[in-house]
Amino acid sequence: MVRQTLTDSIEALMEEDFNCISGFKNDLYLDPEREKVYTHVGKNSMPMEAFHNIDTFIISIHPKAIPTSVYNAVKAIENGLDSLIDEFRGTEWNGNDHIGQWTEDAGGILECLAQIQHKIAYYWDPSDWFESVSDSDIQSLIDEGRTAEQIVDTLGCGNDTDGMVDRTDAISWMTNHIEWLKEQDL
Repeated sequence: MVRQTLTDSIEALMEEDFNCISGFKNDLYLDPEREKVYTHVGKNSMPMEAFHNIDTFIISIHPKAIPTSVYNAVKAIENGLDSLIDEFRGTEWNGNDHIGQWTEDAGGILECLAQIQHKIAYYWDPSDWFESVSDSDIQSLIDEGRTAEQIVDTLGCGNDTDGMVDRTDAISWMTNHIEWLKEQDL
């Protein structure tokens, strides 16, 4: 059975906002002593516990990651995280600091867990999202009398598994694109 503190900390990921200050990153760490995961926001930094090899880095989370996608990915490796906690052997004093001690198996488990990085979906920039739609296709929808909102709904905004575009951003982008198309007189 998975530790309740670990499960609770994974549940808390649903409340995270990964869209942090530009230039900063979100990293997911495992704290084996408290038996939980947490995020750390910083620019080329890490928590002191990670520096001392106590807490361990799991993955970086893109600022545009979809929270439900992050949650689903981490939930999928919950048993692996629980097993990783068992590989922690405490700390050892090195004369200056307490340094975390892990078994040799911990590295292999971490390598497997890191594969979830590729399963996390992100919010796309609207210009990238609609890149495959031709201006003439959009113009056809305009000619049918559709509004920017209706065009976005017709083309779709994606999902939290494969990636998506924020609907409000998409409508704003489409409104501006329609204006640009009018200026181009297609």
